[in-house]
Amino acid sequence: MRSMTHYGRALIDGLREDGLLVLLWRILVKLASPLGSIGIDILYERDLTTEIQPVRARVDATLRHATEADIDAIIALRGPYTRDGAPAIPDDDEVAELREVYRGRLRRGETCLLAFVGSEIVAWDWMCRKWGEAVPFHPVVLLPDEFYGAEAFTAPAWRQRDLHKLLNNAMLRYAQSSGCRRGLTMANLEVWRSQRNLRRLGWLVSGIVFWFEPRRGKKVLLIKLWGEIDVLFRTPHDFRHHRLFGTDRNLEFSRRRGNRQHLRFAYNLTSRRRVFWRRVPGPPL
Repeated sequence: MRSMTHYGRALIDGLREDGLLVLLWRILVKLASPLGSIGIDILYERDLTTEIQPVRARVDATLRHATEADIDAIIALRGPYTRDGAPAIPDDDEVAELREVYRGRLRRGETCLLAFVGSEIVAWDWMCRKWGEAVPFHPVVLLPDEFYGAEAFTAPAWRQRDLHKLLNNAMLRYAQSSGCRRGLTMANLEVWRSQRNLRRLGWLVSGIVFWFEPRRGKKVLLIKLWGEIDVLFRTPHDFRHHRLFGTDRNLEFSRRRGNRQHLRFAYNLTSRRRVFWRRVPGPPL
């Protein structure tokens, strides 16, 4: 009886906060979980050739770039969180993987903007210039005049204060000053707040993709639902003379598996093969 009450409240909260469409999609995701993972992601783009005016948050916040010393604080802020905003106990393997992912981003030259209120980190936003994680097994690989907003988070206690708006605006202006003419990012169908915020900041929908990752499979099925999703299929020859990849011959990304094996794939910038897969033991690189 108590569990039924819990699920009933969760259903009502989900309907009130996210709407019927998102609620139905979450039910479908749950029903499909024995077969694998499914998702609908929305690609956005932003024109950076026009002037971008600065904005302000509804709280006195300061911004700075993250360093490797900030990684643990970034992970601690990220959560995971429960629906009501209370922090949950993080999984050790997940924390270790996130630490490697964030360290790898910083070491290859990506940028993370941090927002502080006083001495407390309250929000962050990642900006990638080389490549960024997107749909499973299909990262967004970037041209010299592009950037990709890979990930953003605001602490639940500090939401509704325009902190994400402040960070995203600062990221756009920084990218523009660094020579970028086009911004790219992605939002999941379930995260309606991100979609709303991106539209308010001038981002336009460029494509919608459905993906399915079989539980026992080695590849991901992608179906274009609308628009263009070409950025998920850029071939290696597009980057053979890319100045940002002067020393990176391979682009590697791994996903954690429950059996502690990892599925690694690489975009080989000098090979005709677009993608290859192989199973490798040990922690993600």
